[in-house]
Amino acid sequence: AARAWGQPYGITGNAFKPHAACMITHPTIDAALSLRAQLHAAEVDLAAVATITCRVNPLVPRVAGHLRPTTGLEGKFSLAYGVVAGLVDGHATPDAFTDAAVARPEVVQLLSCVVVGTDPAMGEQQAEVTLRLRDGRIWRAHVPMALGNPANPMSDTALGGKFLALAGDRLRDAPAALDGLWRFDRQPDAGAWLGSALQPS
Repeated sequence: AARAWGQPYGITGNAFKPHAACMITHPTIDAALSLRAQLHAAEVDLAAVATITCRVNPLVPRVAGHLRPTTGLEGKFSLAYGVVAGLVDGHATPDAFTDAAVARPEVVQLLSCVVVGTDPAMGEQQAEVTLRLRDGRIWRAHVPMALGNPANPMSDTALGGKFLALAGDRLRDAPAALDGLWRFDRQPDAGAWLGSALQPS
């Protein structure tokens, strides 16, 4: 066992969460973001959507099965709301998971279009979302691995953006703190640096 120490370090297998929701909803959110971009490129309005069909691992609706969430917290554990937020907002950041955000009329309308189907062949970090438009056209996005996992990592730019979004109004100088974190392995005194860089605003 001692010979295997640090081969590899467990921390290198950690996942990052790009979305402010239950991790198991992330692949469906990723699919929704892809579909949103496709619809935008084709100049298709969300009002044209008739059904939103999600194909997911059987565990997903058991963990995140709120199909008609009424609060922001329920929205975090709703694969349906995650998909709708991705389509409507183009992101799933903390401000998408408030009571007011969940209650928006356009969100409630699209939630009524969501159908969830399970498939044991789908992994927990996989999903497929299919949009059927009122004119019969079909749009589909398949996510083989949710963003943020080691097999599909976030870019440094995306990680930095998430840090600034979360810490920007909480640290005295969040951009400087981020710069220092990227160079953390070269800090001469990590304790001293943490004490000075992570000062609250």
